[in-house]
Amino acid sequence: MKSLVLLLMGLVVPALVAGCDTGHPDVVPVSGRVTWEGEPVAGAQVTFITPGAPRHGFGVTDAEGRFQLSTFGSEDGALIGTHTVTISQPEETPGGEGMSPDDPDAGYAEAMRQAAVQPQVQSRLPDQYADPETTPLTGIEVTRDGPNEFTFDLD
Repeated sequence: MKSLVLLLMGLVVPALVAGCDTGHPDVVPVSGRVTWEGEPVAGAQVTFITPGAPRHGFGVTDAEGRFQLSTFGSEDGALIGTHTVTISQPEETPGGEGMSPDDPDAGYAEAMRQAAVQPQVQSRLPDQYADPETTPLTGIEVTRDGPNEFTFDLD
């Protein structure tokens, strides 16, 4: 009987562990701060873009200019690797209203759609930061071991 229990545990435990796989690439916590001309930027949309990635890391700055990124869940971080970062501060923040920490997928598609068209959104910050083709914030490395805390001082 004891060997049967051990055999079943040997089969069930690995299956349960395998079932814990999220099905998406690894992400690590990423946070930071955005300032413009030395002042914190509130309400800025920060997007960490990796070509070919299933999703991009996205966050919105608070009153102190601080952000935490979300990719697959609320504030779970960003993919490990090299990113291009876009930052815009729309006159009106479209797409974020439906996002909720209680349901991270709610509103995500709309927020990502808006992030994809950010260059057409009127930004209070210099336009170069909103466009993945012109942003100087390239080659930003997110590593497994961190620290993945970034400060973006825009001018």
